[in-house]
Amino acid sequence: MSFSSGYVKAKLIALYFLNGFRDDISKESLSGIIGDHGWASYLEILGCLDELEEQRMIAAIPRPFGQSYRITQLGISTLGTFVEELRLSLRREIDDYIEKNREELRKDTQYIGDWEQQLDGSYVVSLKVAEGNRILFGIELHLPDVESARRAVRNFRDNAIDLHSVIIEKLL
Repeated sequence: MSFSSGYVKAKLIALYFLNGFRDDISKESLSGIIGDHGWASYLEILGCLDELEEQRMIAAIPRPFGQSYRITQLGISTLGTFVEELRLSLRREIDDYIEKNREELRKDTQYIGDWEQQLDGSYVVSLKVAEGNRILFGIELHLPDVESARRAVRNFRDNAIDLHSVIIEKLL
């Protein structure tokens, strides 16, 4: 059986990434990263994550930001058996990406921002700071347009700690 391309390769890439990251990551983030880098197609990754979960090689963990994934001991063992099937250059590329982006990836699971369009065309933006399974802090903003909503979500990730501190200071 060849692991150099296709669905099985996508499964190995997902396991390899999860093993290297060693933290929670959402299905959307993992699929997007792998797909955006061309390591495997976005749709292959989405499909293989469900299968890896069914095979108990990854565990789905409910979180405030949605479901996240972690590699299981069975996944680590399976990866150990087949890791050499992934090109060394690909493994290094994934390792480099994780090393350079680890903190930003963690922010994705700690600082949650989402928006929803209202009937009048405005947007409600929901911004939250999570720790594990708890929401520590959250605010909801009503903004006039999608660009404002996007900007608020994007800026929240970089300013969440300061915002939380100022609000706590002012309220307590």
